[in-house]
Amino acid sequence: MTPDGGHSWLVAAMLALTVGLRHAFEPDHLMAVATMVARRPGAATAARLGVSWGIGHTVALLLLGSALVVARRQWSAPWDAGFEAVVGLMIAGMGVRAIVEAWTARPTAPDTETRPGASGGASAHAHLGPLTLARGPLLVGLVHGVAGSGALTALAIASLPTSAEQVAFMVVFGVGSTLGMGAVAAMADRPLARLARVRHATRWISAATGAAAVVFGAAWSAPVLATLLRP
Repeated sequence: MTPDGGHSWLVAAMLALTVGLRHAFEPDHLMAVATMVARRPGAATAARLGVSWGIGHTVALLLLGSALVVARRQWSAPWDAGFEAVVGLMIAGMGVRAIVEAWTARPTAPDTETRPGASGGASAHAHLGPLTLARGPLLVGLVHGVAGSGALTALAIASLPTSAEQVAFMVVFGVGSTLGMGAVAAMADRPLARLARVRHATRWISAATGAAAVVFGAAWSAPVLATLLRP
């Protein structure tokens, strides 16, 4: 690769990493991670949830995005809109689950209270080599990744000339979004942990984030569904 080409790739890599980090702060991602973190204690556990989401997101981007790059095709608008609607409905479903878990959680003393749903068993995890990932966030990330593959593929093709560089761009983007989601989840746990010292606070936190997720998910998917279902 020529010096100019190396310089161009470095700029593209920094762009991919920066855009990936910023991608983690998009509203639908923040709402999804808030709903997940509100039901789990500990910054380390919260970070693992965010990283699980990011890995699922990256896997979907790489699989679908690479196929689009190799085929030199763009993700069709109706499919993109359909998956965006699925994302909204999925967030709303996560909100309903959070509300149900908050409603059915058994009250405990403040010093022993755990957030609803925090005691998931082995079936709640998936193993990827040496990594133990949370299965729910991993699946949520996969759907988010499919929904964002079209835009990322277009950005990769516009930024770099070869297919190999475009796929590498997606890998760096995925690393950035995974790091960003892990950091967001870990930071979100700190204020939630303080509130958890108050009796019954975690139930109300889970219920509140669940209600917000239902409203957000419905508002996110409704316009898209209305467009898709319009005769």
